[in-house]
Amino acid sequence: MDALTDAVQNIVDGKFTGTVFNDYFGQAQGAADLAVKFLNGEEVDAVNMVDYVKVTADNAAEILEKIK
Repeated sequence: MDALTDAVQNIVDGKFTGTVFNDYFGQAQGAADLAVKFLNGEEVDAVNMVDYVKVTADNAAEILEKIK
């Protein structure tokens, strides 16, 4: 869970089938985008969700590079 480096490496190595990445990059970008909108006087929702990212063999190497 939470795409720990060891878990993602295990996916790359074929030992795990998947995990979930709590996308803190997406959260930070989303928060910054909302802050800019708010400061520009635009209406923003009180709650804004950022989806998690499923980590599988297809994207594990890419995720691993992000979190190192």
